[in-house]
Amino acid sequence: VYIHLEGDTLYLKEGDPNPPQPGNSATYGDALTTDLVLVSNVTFTKRSRPGAKASVDVAFTVTYNTQNPQGKQSQGVQIGIARVSAATFDSNVYPNADRTFDLGVSNYRWNSINNHLYFYYPSGNKFIGIDTAFPERELEINGGVRLNTTKARPACTETMRGTLWITQNPAGTPDSVAVCVHDGTLDANNVPQYSWQSLYP
Repeated sequence: VYIHLEGDTLYLKEGDPNPPQPGNSATYGDALTTDLVLVSNVTFTKRSRPGAKASVDVAFTVTYNTQNPQGKQSQGVQIGIARVSAATFDSNVYPNADRTFDLGVSNYRWNSINNHLYFYYPSGNKFIGIDTAFPERELEINGGVRLNTTKARPACTETMRGTLWITQNPAGTPDSVAVCVHDGTLDANNVPQYSWQSLYP
């Protein structure tokens, strides 16, 4: 996080490790003030504590920009920012809008989640590993995969092609395993046909 003062405008920059460059407004981040709001007396004070992490105190004054003495309001702001090794939360983390935000970006990628789900990028590939840090295919699982299906099997179509389906049957009747594939046939309009092909029994 960078807080940058340029003239009377205060800027906030987050998520980018590159600091603001004086004279280059494209690197400043988002303006926290406008021509109606002035910021002055900005100070940053670093406080070092032997044996503990340093902290930074930020203080500034926000003033409403008006020539009317009765409307000229100001407010002093003081905040403290402690340096921590990682962000911690004491409750669930939710986005404030549905399907709007992402976790990570293409040039700042996550390595793992809980040291069980791993993201690996060899030679430009994008592989996911479960309990394996260096998967060799798009999905690699160090352990078994269970398909536990009691739902009705859908029709085999082009969009379902490549789907593996296990149907659980009552006691005394074997379960069935099938895969949806193009069965090599065409209809009268030369459209490829798809069907479930039994693998078991």
